[in-house]
Amino acid sequence: MVCLFPPCCTRSDRANQLQLRKSELAEKNRGDRLESTVQAIGVGLAAGGIAASSGTDKLFETLQQNHVPAPLILWHPFLFSFLLSCAIALGSAGIVWWRTRPKN
Repeated sequence: MVCLFPPCCTRSDRANQLQLRKSELAEKNRGDRLESTVQAIGVGLAAGGIAASSGTDKLFETLQQNHVPAPLILWHPFLFSFLLSCAIALGSAGIVWWRTRPKN
């Protein structure tokens, strides 16, 4: 009679336990990275939306009235507001991602 499961091919309970623990840790790390990314994107979109909707027109007018020598004044107010909100969104998303990334 031929053995279907020779001792060299079977894994012990301890080896199975270690393999399971390793795969669970990898899954947890993936989940932590995803959570950190989602948080960063959410905060970035929120900060960019707030920046776009509040006060960029007043900032633009203030720059024009005080004769600030900046190439930003030559831009259309929508473009100025859009680029400012994108910069704030990227900056805040980067800070949140940096602070919430999983520590390995």
